[in-house]
Amino acid sequence: MINGSAARPARSEAPTSWQFQCAGDLRAAVLGYMTGGELTVRQVKLIAAYLRYWIDSPVWDKDPNLDYERRLALGAMRERAAQILTESDITECVLMMVNAGMDPL
Repeated sequence: MINGSAARPARSEAPTSWQFQCAGDLRAAVLGYMTGGELTVRQVKLIAAYLRYWIDSPVWDKDPNLDYERRLALGAMRERAAQILTESDITECVLMMVNAGMDPL
């Protein structure tokens, strides 16, 4: 999971992407974030909740390459996602996930 080595979960087990969420509010928040728009407090909370949902998925615990170091990295990503309060927190969290080979956006 470190440096892009996360195993790709089966499509049926992977967390549902924000692109397929029914609520348009999350979609608008993510698109606003990705295009550099200023987010409202509510939008930050929506993205934070999505990132927690994504990283807390039990599918990541099933990674056959999940050794001690990778389990620590996964725990750090989960802790970081739980602490999101700002747009910069979102960026930091997303970068941690992307660097681990997991792209939630």
